[in-house]
Amino acid sequence: VDCSARAARLDEALDCWLSILHRDSPDNPLRAAERGTLFLDQVETLAPLQQRRVLAFARALSDGALAHWAGRLTTGSPRPLEVAVANGSILPELFDCLDQVRIALAPSAPEAPR
Repeated sequence: VDCSARAARLDEALDCWLSILHRDSPDNPLRAAERGTLFLDQVETLAPLQQRRVLAFARALSDGALAHWAGRLTTGSPRPLEVAVANGSILPELFDCLDQVRIALAPSAPEAPR
Protein backbone atom coordinates (compact mmCIF):
# COMPACT_ATOMS: atom_id res chain seq x y z
CA VAL A 1 0.00 0.00 0.00
CA ASP A 2 1.43 3.35 -1.02
CA CYS A 3 0.31 5.37 2.01
CA SER A 4 0.86 8.68 0.25
CA ALA A 5 -1.56 7.76 -2.55
CA ARG A 6 -3.94 5.27 -0.91
CA ALA A 7 -4.32 6.65 2.63
CA ALA A 8 -8.13 6.79 2.45
CA ARG A 9 -8.37 3.15 1.31
CA LEU A 10 -5.98 2.04 4.06
CA ASP A 11 -7.96 4.00 6.63
CA GLU A 12 -11.19 2.35 5.45
CA ALA A 13 -9.56 -1.09 5.63
CA LEU A 14 -8.22 -0.50 9.14
CA ASP A 15 -11.59 0.77 10.34
CA CYS A 16 -13.17 -2.36 8.91
CA TRP A 17 -10.58 -4.68 10.44
CA LEU A 18 -10.62 -3.05 13.87
CA SER A 19 -14.42 -3.27 13.95
CA ILE A 20 -15.65 -6.53 15.46
CA LEU A 21 -18.77 -6.35 13.28
CA HIS A 22 -16.96 -6.03 9.94
CA ARG A 23 -13.68 -7.86 10.57
CA ASP A 24 -14.68 -11.01 8.70
CA SER A 25 -16.47 -9.26 5.86
CA PRO A 26 -15.39 -10.51 2.43
CA ASP A 27 -15.17 -6.83 1.41
CA ASN A 28 -12.44 -6.14 3.98
CA PRO A 29 -9.32 -5.28 1.92
CA LEU A 30 -6.94 -6.52 4.64
CA ARG A 31 -8.23 -10.06 4.10
CA ALA A 32 -6.15 -10.11 0.91
CA ALA A 33 -2.99 -9.85 3.05
CA GLU A 34 -3.95 -12.69 5.38
CA ARG A 35 -1.20 -15.31 5.49
CA GLY A 36 0.94 -12.92 3.43
CA THR A 37 2.61 -9.55 3.93
CA LEU A 38 0.98 -6.16 4.29
CA PHE A 39 3.62 -3.69 3.12
CA LEU A 40 3.00 -0.04 4.02
CA ASP A 41 5.19 2.23 1.92
CA GLN A 42 5.76 5.81 3.08
CA VAL A 43 3.88 5.25 6.35
CA GLU A 44 5.19 8.62 7.56
CA THR A 45 2.87 10.38 5.09
CA LEU A 46 -0.25 9.24 6.96
CA ALA A 47 -2.16 11.71 9.11
CA PRO A 48 -1.79 11.22 12.90
CA LEU A 49 -5.25 9.62 13.21
CA GLN A 50 -4.39 7.10 10.50
CA GLN A 51 -1.05 6.41 12.16
CA ARG A 52 -2.91 5.67 15.41
CA ARG A 53 -5.07 3.13 13.55
CA VAL A 54 -1.97 1.46 12.08
CA LEU A 55 -0.53 1.41 15.61
CA ALA A 56 -3.71 -0.19 17.00
CA PHE A 57 -3.60 -2.82 14.25
CA ALA A 58 0.13 -3.53 14.84
CA ARG A 59 -0.39 -3.79 18.61
CA ALA A 60 -3.36 -6.12 18.12
CA LEU A 61 -1.14 -8.32 15.95
CA SER A 62 1.72 -8.40 18.46
CA ASP A 63 -0.64 -8.98 21.41
CA GLY A 64 -2.21 -11.97 19.68
CA ALA A 65 -5.64 -10.29 19.55
CA LEU A 66 -5.74 -10.99 15.81
CA ALA A 67 -4.46 -14.56 16.04
CA HIS A 68 -6.55 -15.60 13.06
CA TRP A 69 -4.78 -12.99 10.89
CA ALA A 70 -1.60 -14.87 10.12
CA GLY A 71 0.07 -12.19 8.03
CA ARG A 72 3.08 -9.96 8.48
CA LEU A 73 3.21 -6.19 8.65
CA THR A 74 6.19 -4.37 7.23
CA THR A 75 6.92 -0.79 6.23
CA GLY A 76 9.32 1.05 3.99
CA SER A 77 10.35 4.57 3.24
CA PRO A 78 12.85 6.26 0.96
CA ARG A 79 13.77 8.47 3.94
CA PRO A 80 15.06 7.43 7.37
CA LEU A 81 12.09 7.17 9.74
CA GLU A 82 14.21 8.55 12.58
CA VAL A 83 14.15 11.88 10.72
CA ALA A 84 10.37 11.62 10.37
CA VAL A 85 10.09 11.11 14.15
CA ALA A 86 12.36 14.09 14.81
CA ASN A 87 10.34 16.40 12.55
CA GLY A 88 6.97 15.14 13.83
CA SER A 89 5.88 13.33 10.66
CA ILE A 90 5.49 9.98 12.41
CA LEU A 91 4.25 9.21 15.89
CA PRO A 92 7.10 8.04 18.13
CA GLU A 93 4.87 5.21 19.45
CA LEU A 94 4.28 3.94 15.92
CA PHE A 95 7.98 4.14 15.11
CA ASP A 96 8.83 2.18 18.28
CA CYS A 97 6.25 -0.47 17.42
CA LEU A 98 7.37 -0.86 13.81
CA ASP A 99 11.12 -0.54 14.37
CA GLN A 100 11.89 -4.21 15.02
CA VAL A 101 14.05 -5.30 12.09
CA ARG A 102 15.86 -2.96 9.69
CA ILE A 103 17.10 -3.70 6.23
CA ALA A 104 18.92 -0.88 4.46
CA LEU A 105 18.96 -1.13 0.71
CA ALA A 106 21.44 0.69 -1.47
CA PRO A 107 19.99 2.68 -4.35
CA SER A 108 19.87 0.59 -7.50
CA ALA A 109 22.34 1.46 -10.23
CA PRO A 110 20.94 2.45 -13.62
CA GLU A 111 20.99 -0.31 -16.20
CA ALA A 112 23.71 -0.23 -18.81
CA PRO A 113 22.54 0.39 -22.38
CA ARG A 114 22.12 -2.75 -24.44
